[in-house]
Amino acid sequence: MVRKEVDAVKMAVAQAIKERDFDKAIKYTEMQGLGDESIKIARQAAQYYTKEGNFDRAIKYLEAQGLKDEAINVARQAAQHSVKERNFDRAIKYLEIQGLESEAVVVAGKAVNYYTKEGNFDRAIKYQEMGKTHKKIGKSLDRIVNVVGICAAFLFSIILLSSNITGNTILSSSVKSSSIVGAGLFLVGLVASFMYVKRK
Repeated sequence: MVRKEVDAVKMAVAQAIKERDFDKAIKYTEMQGLGDESIKIARQAAQYYTKEGNFDRAIKYLEAQGLKDEAINVARQAAQHSVKERNFDRAIKYLEIQGLESEAVVVAGKAVNYYTKEGNFDRAIKYQEMGKTHKKIGKSLDRIVNVVGICAAFLFSIILLSSNITGNTILSSSVKSSSIVGAGLFLVGLVASFMYVKRK
């Protein structure tokens, strides 16, 4: 009769999870090169700490495994929870860290409304100024993204159209197809530039 070999790593991981020692469980899986298992454990840890209201730890586990979108979702939950507790500073902090400036503006607006009703005008004004700052940051980021997009469209159109000028084909594509794509990108760049200038 052949005895089955016991999987010590699986048992160690299961025990660590049972004891809520998620760091140790992740360490065991990473030592064995089991990256997928580490991600599963990080998600379990995030779920556990989110239910416990320890959002910072939940976010930490998700970000450590590169699960940015899931960390953002937990940050949003944390912000909602903080707003319910009237801890607007903490709500805004969660959103700021994840780069959710427009959502931070909404929370600042809620804080302004709340403190105005309460008659605490100093705090209302503080949050009103905070909201203005976040709006400016959000607009700056939008402008940067727009300018980079426009420049990229023009750059690629020039690269693709240069085969017509020099006669050298790029990436072994036909002159006709690269010209069509290049012209299309040039038009996109022109329209985007016009809309950007008009909006300013």
